[in-house]
Amino acid sequence: MASEQSQRMRPERRLVQKVVGYVVDHGRLLVFTHDDVALEIAGVQVPAGTLEPGESPAEAVVREVLEETGRRTRVVRDLGVERYDVRPSKNEVHERHFFQLELIDELALDRWSAGEDHPSDGGAPQRWTCWWSPMEHAHVLCAGFGARLGQLVLGNDDEAPAQAV
Repeated sequence: MASEQSQRMRPERRLVQKVVGYVVDHGRLLVFTHDDVALEIAGVQVPAGTLEPGESPAEAVVREVLEETGRRTRVVRDLGVERYDVRPSKNEVHERHFFQLELIDELALDRWSAGEDHPSDGGAPQRWTCWWSPMEHAHVLCAGFGARLGQLVLGNDDEAPAQAV
C-alpha cells in the first residue's frame, strides 16, 4: 500500500526533445569538457541541446554545434532516437535525436576554447575546451551520449572504424 501511495505522489517525468551531434572529421569525433566543472561531474560530452519551438531536429543540431563549438556543420545522416532517463539529476526523460555531421569549413585547430556567455537556462556563463578525439576513444562519452556511435558511417577520410558502445 505504501508503494502505491508513493507511486501516486511521485511527479510525472517531463519528456524533453533533445538533439545530439556527432561531428566526425578524419576518423575523429568532436568532443568537449567543461572548464569550470569537474570531469567527474560533467564528463566528456558532444554537442547537444534542446529543440526550440518550430525547429526541426536537424536544424537544432546544426544550431547547437555552432553555439557550443563555433564550428559550422551540415547533417550527413539521421542516426535515430534514444530515450535517456535523467533522474535523479532532473525529473525528465530526454528523447534524443542523434545525427552525424561534417564540417562545412576546414578546421586547422586540434583544441580550442568555446562557451556560452548567455546560456538558454539563464545560468552563469560557461566555458569549455573542444578537441578532436580519436574514434577509438569515443567510449568515454558521459550520460548516454555514446548511444548511437555504432550507427556512424565513416568514409575514406575517416580511417578508424566506428565502435559500438
